[in-house]
Amino acid sequence: MTIQELLKNDYFGEGVYLFLGASDTGKTTLVSETASQIADKGGIAIVDADTGQSHIGPPGTAGWAIAKPNESELDKLPVEGIAFVGQTSPVGHLLQLTAATVRCVEKAKSKAKTVLIDTPGFVSGAAACAFLWEVVRILRPKAIIAVNREDELADILQGLKNCGWTVEKIKCGGEVNLKSPEQRRAFRQEKFAGYFMQAETYEIGLKGVAVQAFKKLSRENALGLLMGLRDAEGDDIAMGFIIEWYEGDKVIFKSPRIDTKKVRCVVVGDAPVDLPI
Repeated sequence: MTIQELLKNDYFGEGVYLFLGASDTGKTTLVSETASQIADKGGIAIVDADTGQSHIGPPGTAGWAIAKPNESELDKLPVEGIAFVGQTSPVGHLLQLTAATVRCVEKAKSKAKTVLIDTPGFVSGAAACAFLWEVVRILRPKAIIAVNREDELADILQGLKNCGWTVEKIKCGGEVNLKSPEQRRAFRQEKFAGYFMQAETYEIGLKGVAVQAFKKLSRENALGLLMGLRDAEGDDIAMGFIIEWYEGDKVIFKSPRIDTKKVRCVVVGDAPVDLPI
């Protein structure tokens, strides 16, 4: 099966479609090209849940956008919303990543009849199987589009098929280039730099704001950590990074322009911002 065969048959209708595949299989390209080709129907949204190689929103978040006809570069789509995860790797943060993905899908469904989800390349081992099975169970996609290089998805797909989910297997194209760890980090740094290019410095008092964190915070271990800025509705209005932390008193941080009066919860991740020096 090829994606072009699916497109010719008007395969993508109303509902959620989850794209699954290991890193460097062309999964994100497949999502973006599919979205751009069906965008003329209107109401097509893309959820980017690949927090390490984010194209919609900054690294450390899931993000979503509305597709545009003939625009296959996800980076050029206006970001409709983000959901903070706090780390660029799924490992150890599967609860946060699941919640962020679900939140973005819920928001996307309010504006689009069709939602395409680009998942992270985390597909090996029991934890990956559990994560993806739970995401599928919660979101109940109309179909899973599985991009295979060899048989690396065998365990995940067998479990999905046993539960009765529809799976379409797509062969990975041979022209896909493998990215080195250095290339992946450089991409994240570029995305961080773009997101914080016009960042401003803010201060929020902590006495009237809820604080969620992965660990006990101090001035010594909090500096540079990513933080989500969440409103009363549970939506993340922006992501920042800490430049001063005064336990129980206040936090000073940098983020894109926001109205700090809307912040009701500060969610501190356990990854530092990674900006090019």
